[in-house]
Amino acid sequence: CEKTPTTVWRLPVLAEMYPDAMYLHVVRDGRDVATSLVHRWTGGAEPSVDEVEAAAREWVAAVGAVRQAAPVLPRFRQVRYEDLLADPHRVVAELWSWIGLGVTEEARAAAAQRIEQRVTPLPASGEIGSGKWRSLAPSSRAAVTIATADVLRELGYPMDGS
Repeated sequence: CEKTPTTVWRLPVLAEMYPDAMYLHVVRDGRDVATSLVHRWTGGAEPSVDEVEAAAREWVAAVGAVRQAAPVLPRFRQVRYEDLLADPHRVVAELWSWIGLGVTEEARAAAAQRIEQRVTPLPASGEIGSGKWRSLAPSSRAAVTIATADVLRELGYPMDGS
């Protein structure tokens, strides 16, 4: 299991090196990703519009790299982060089945105990959730939406602010 975000730039090489590997892409609303990135970059200070746009462009490029590599990845699956938040039991069970693992009641119970735990090596605070981009200043909200709109639409994300 390897989850470093920069791995997206190496997917074709990894597919050659590990032909039996399985690839799971957890895609998240790019506006939220950009918000998280700029808050890390700025130490939590209010980001500038330029910083928000740069973070949004980084997300667009990374998702583009995954989408370009996906056809050459023999076992590829994409899951929306928001779906995982909304129904973790269902999504985890589907992933276990995709991997080929049995979904026992014992496994479900163990997963249920972990669902509320924050799992990240990064400093994090606040609630786990989506829609955090709405906390940006209006000019930054507009910038991040414009910068990510095409990819968000292609991925089926609502653009009405919901």
